[in-house]
Amino acid sequence: MRKSLYFTFIIGVLASASPEAFARVTGIKELADGAQFTIETGTLRVQFWSPEIVRVTYAATAEQPRLNSLSVIASPEAPRWKWQQNNHAFTLATARLK
Repeated sequence: MRKSLYFTFIIGVLASASPEAFARVTGIKELADGAQFTIETGTLRVQFWSPEIVRVTYAATAEQPRLNSLSVIASPEAPRWKWQQNNHAFTLATARLK
């Protein structure tokens, strides 16, 4: 429960600080490890690294650049995840994270 509240708080802070958080989605691409959303101002990618870890990246271009991290040396686990969509929201979730 505490992890869920912490994650929700972090996403809320990031979303409120960024005008891109309210940009209209113009394209969706489902990936093996998550999804990539083309929005009016760029590209947003959501990648699941484990049931408890998600990586969210944004680029102001049509494609995400390849990110090589000097601090992250692990590889994604490719956990099972679900996709749900309605007229107002996209929901991506693992067994431990939504």
